[in-house]
Amino acid sequence: MIISQIFNNNVLLVEDEKNQEKIIWGRGIGFKAHSGQNYSLQAHDKVFELIEDRSDKFLDSVKLTFESIPKECFKIAKQIVFLAKKEENLLFDEKVFLVLAYYIDFALTKGKSALNPFDPLLFELKTLFSQEYKISKKAQYIIKKNTGVLISEDDVATISVILIKNEIKKSLAVQKLNNMLEISNSVTKIIENVFRQKIPKNNVSLMMLKKYLCYLIFHLHTNSKYTNLTINTGLLYKVIRKNPQAGICLKRITTYLEKKINYHFNNLECFFILIHIIDITE
Repeated sequence: MIISQIFNNNVLLVEDEKNQEKIIWGRGIGFKAHSGQNYSLQAHDKVFELIEDRSDKFLDSVKLTFESIPKECFKIAKQIVFLAKKEENLLFDEKVFLVLAYYIDFALTKGKSALNPFDPLLFELKTLFSQEYKISKKAQYIIKKNTGVLISEDDVATISVILIKNEIKKSLAVQKLNNMLEISNSVTKIIENVFRQKIPKNNVSLMMLKKYLCYLIFHLHTNSKYTNLTINTGLLYKVIRKNPQAGICLKRITTYLEKKINYHFNNLECFFILIHIIDITE
């Protein structure tokens, strides 16, 4: 490979024999190196095939990202990946080191919103991805041992998702998780569009609606009905008449979901969603 640019003593931008740009991270590899020089991978180098945008602005942002992440975070990420391979035989693509290191640094120093975007999926993560969740729980104590900081359960969930999304062997369960995330985001957008207002991420009623939908989809994936109960149609339409905008929102959400997951909602399920919409937007 040919060195294209030296970001710092530990990070190089290179071009391989197929003229594809890659980022190489390794201890001291940039020291005394220069552009145009040949470079051979070392045993402990990490390769990140992330370059799609060749603009100076993008490369500068990559440089700043690598420079801003403490070496300790890469060390912790390496321990987590090693543990996953040793104990659960999980294999990942190389960019998992960068994503993990970046998130660990974020969790330790930059703070987060009150509720994590993966919170409604915590049950599904534990159930569908027990291996990854087990490693993420152990990562919680690896981070505590190295930094003295005990990260939250929300952080554990996020680390699980990072591991899942960077696994080399993808499974049908990954598609289910992505499907749940897509549905969760789309439902939020529908509510915001109908009511023409931004819903705060820490809106408890919104989180409860997402959790309800995730449970419903999970039962659908396991071929079990979420509920066989129903209610009188009159009660549902009485609440809709009193809350016409929420009724419009309910119709758009159920129409979207029926097409997306091929599921027909009964009156009780529609009533649950409707009450959540009213609570979210009050």
